[in-house]
Parts: sequence; C-alpha cells; structure tokens
Amino acid sequence: MSEPHVSCIGNITQDKLLRVDSIPELDDVAYVNESVECMGGRGAIVALALGRLGISTSLITAASNDSIARSYLEFLQKNNVDISSVAIDNSAGSLFKVIVAVSKEQENCISFFEPSNINFSSIPGQLDTVNNSDIVYFSTHKRSFNESMLSSVKNDSTKVIHNISSYFLQSKEYVSLMLNRSNILIGNELETSALLRIIGCSSPQELLNYHHNLETVYATQGDAGSWIYSKDSRPCFVEAQDSESVSPVGAGDAYAAGVIYGIANGWSSIRCAEFASKVASISVGSATSYPDLDALDRLIEDTGGEL
Repeated sequence: MSEPHVSCIGNITQDKLLRVDSIPELDDVAYVNESVECMGGRGAIVALALGRLGISTSLITAASNDSIARSYLEFLQKNNVDISSVAIDNSAGSLFKVIVAVSKEQENCISFFEPSNINFSSIPGQLDTVNNSDIVYFSTHKRSFNESMLSSVKNDSTKVIHNISSYFLQSKEYVSLMLNRSNILIGNELETSALLRIIGCSSPQELLNYHHNLETVYATQGDAGSWIYSKDSRPCFVEAQDSESVSPVGAGDAYAAGVIYGIANGWSSIRCAEFASKVASISVGSATSYPDLDALDRLIEDTGGEL
C-alpha cells in the first residue's frame, strides 16, 4: 500500500503574538510583556505539523508574493510540506495579518484579522491534488474556495475531515455541504454545541445517527481533554496531557494534526485522540502559533509514532 497523502486546505497568515498579563476591559489598557512574530494560519499549522511528523502533505491555499510569504512557504517546504498547490497572487499586497493578545491570567487569547486582497479562486492543479489525496482536511478559509475543493473530492474512499469554525457555521448552505461530505468532524466544545443547535440535534451521537457518512466527532474541551463520539460505540473521554502553558494559540490545530496523523496510520479513534492530546500539549508549551518542531521530533523518537 502506498503512503497516504493529506491535503490541508486553509489559510497561511502572518501572526503577531502579544503576551499580556490580562486581556483588558473596554476602554482599558494592557502592557505588552513580549511580542513574537511567526507563521500562522489554521491550514498552514496543520500542514507544518504533519510534514514534520513525516506524513506526505500538501498545503492548498493562496498567498501573496512578498518576502514574508515567500519565507513562510520556504519554511513549510523545508519541513516536508508540498507547496506546489499554493496559488501565488502577484497582485496581493500581503498575507492576512493576525494580531493575537495572549493573556497569562485568563490563559486565553483574542485575535484581530487585518484584511488582505488575496484572490482565493481555485486553480486546476489544486483540484487535481485534492482529488488524488487519501485524506482531505478543511479548516478556516473562504467558503466559496472550500466549496470548490470539496466538490472535487470524487473518490469515495477519501477521508474528508472538517475542523468546525464559527465562520463555517454562518452559512447554512456550507453547513449542509460539510455534513453531507465529511467523515470526521473536529471542534471545540463551543463550536460543536453551536453546530448542534443550528441543525437541531441534541447530541453528537444523534448527529452521527442522522448523517450516515459521518464516522467520528472529536469535541475538545481545552486543558480538560476531549470527547470522542463514534458510530455504534459509547462516547469516550481522553484527558489532556500535562504541559506548561505558554500560549493556547494553535492548540486546536495541533490537536487536529494529531488526529490526522493517527488516521493516516490506521489507528482507532481513541488512539488518534490520545496522540492528538500529546501534539496539542506541545503546542500549548510553544512560544509560536505552531508546535515546537524539535519537540515533535522527540515525540516521534520517543514513541516511534506509537503510544
């Protein structure tokens, strides 16, 4: 059997993380203790983690043609991510810029997106990459772009994974498409609850029973852990891994990368969640938007990719 290939569909961004003692109230002020600039974006973070973990991975997105974007794409390529399906928009001034205030006291963050004029029209090479992938992962991106990519998945054996976001939930049409085409859903507790309210289901188990293509729902609960709901089995809870909390930014994406890693290796849903918790703990302890890459190396060295 050939090595499974993953396509990650989602943004690549320029992040600026501002570490503050506490997120201020309205009309108040917070002093910045430290500032870190790094690559971000929900698609790019997952692709980077998977590439570093040794999974054949492509990033499918659009990017500007400036020095920052080029350096990020080179960084991804050096970490085993295929960037040939990244559409370069020469007319765009820059990537999306994201300013994130990370609070030590609340152990949470608040983000502000600066707009970009990047054109997210799909190109033929992207559609081919998606259609030839064994696993296709969808994260926050322009909905029309995702719809085009999702419609190109023709192989019934392809695993389609969605990371639920409030942006997706704003469109009933996209929610319907997402549920009809996805096999795996990943989301935090608030996002999962919002999805259930929108579609009128009382529980993830009811959602699984109603949409026969859905196999598993992973509902994360921050530093508590995650619930795993699968067809024909009782819900299971996996505790989070202990970690020194530096920043919660990107932890959900790191968790998703861990789940995808397990799926690519044919693991059970519980085993996927246990590994995902390890990857998420590495992210929480990282000073950047993505997990510490050396720590990912040590995770594979210590476990051989096994638990």
